[in-house]
Amino acid sequence: MKPGVWLNGVGRYETSRGVVWKIRYRTPLEHNSRRTMQVVETLVHCANRKQAESVLALRRAQVFDSTYRPRSNEKPVTVADFAPLFLDAKKELASHGKYKSQLDRHLLPRFGRKQLQEVTVLDCDTYRRDRIVAGAMPATVRNELRCLQSLFVEARRRNLVERDPVAGVAFGRIDNARKRLLSGDERDRLLLELSKRDDFLRPLFVLLYCTGMRLGDAIRMEWAAVDFDHGIIRFQQRKTGKWVFPPMHHALKSELERWRPICGSSAWVFPSPVRRDAP
Repeated sequence: MKPGVWLNGVGRYETSRGVVWKIRYRTPLEHNSRRTMQVVETLVHCANRKQAESVLALRRAQVFDSTYRPRSNEKPVTVADFAPLFLDAKKELASHGKYKSQLDRHLLPRFGRKQLQEVTVLDCDTYRRDRIVAGAMPATVRNELRCLQSLFVEARRRNLVERDPVAGVAFGRIDNARKRLLSGDERDRLLLELSKRDDFLRPLFVLLYCTGMRLGDAIRMEWAAVDFDHGIIRFQQRKTGKWVFPPMHHALKSELERWRPICGSSAWVFPSPVRRDAP
């Protein structure tokens, strides 16, 4: 079935068996008359748009005078139902894999069976508190809820919900700063153990330790970013897009000079052991 073309609540779908007409309208939830849900109804014996518009007007009138009864082919949209559509809409983004992991591991087990319209601010706030009590970092939980919020924004764009429940969650100030640093003795013992290896772990550790660089930026760094003459490293942070120029400590310079002949002619400081032309 090709994607439908919608106009004023009436959708036209082309299939191998001909044209299928659908209508969408809002009805009260059974357990809460103050809240509504969107219904998409397939019209089995509809021949044209005019007939579809007539049925839509009838449904809206039934909702208005409280005589509406659910149709047998209505199926409320749950979070689990909508998740594949959301991921498909985000497939071009770098965050697509992260969204999928967050949904599969945490969000769908908690919210998957709920209808989109049924998820409340209280549900989201309870999820936040339960995850933190279970030991998750506050910033991690915030990112998971940002994923859920993005899902609801997409659902709202498709007229499946009226509001985003995550927007009402108060995150407060989040401090994920690491309070503990390696002592000098711990650093020396770790370097001693790493010196017994002939792989990339020692130069990678020295680079991270001396510059505070993110791991993702470090493993994707090219030799072109290392300026031995001026004693600096030039690279662009993938997360912020900013260019930074950390100075090269003499210990880091010595370590990179030792490591460069080992990694061969690769343009990457830490080339893949499988493909030398990739990090």
